[in-house]
Amino acid sequence: LVTILEALADHAPQTKNVDVLTEYTRAEMAPTITRQFRGPDGTILAVVLDSMLEQHLLEQAGQGDLNANTLGLDPDRAEQFIVQADEEAKRLISQGRDPVLLTSPVLRATLFDFLNPMLSDINVLSYNDLVPEADIEVVGQIQLS
Repeated sequence: LVTILEALADHAPQTKNVDVLTEYTRAEMAPTITRQFRGPDGTILAVVLDSMLEQHLLEQAGQGDLNANTLGLDPDRAEQFIVQADEEAKRLISQGRDPVLLTSPVLRATLFDFLNPMLSDINVLSYNDLVPEADIEVVGQIQLS
């Protein structure tokens, strides 16, 4: 609790945006978040977005066109995204691991809001949520055709 309050106190003078403050706080909580998702071998198994998809979403966010309802994708591609995320999550759960989708801090909150109503088991983390020395193994990728 102290870490959360310190992060808010440090960054509240710079912004009143709750999403930005949340990301600052999550970054301060990186050691705790990292421990939570490490497996017995110390590795975090993660799914990532295909680099072209992540770049597209970052561009959408930069233009103010990224929203949690559709991610700015047409309905078929949005459904494909959900289906792939669900398949990857189920695969990790079947291995006894917490499903983690690792993405840019700019996209994390919106991806969480997009996926959570349908896939509440998937944990959407940003690169800033984990300590730099975290051992991350990418075990899957969400890629839209």
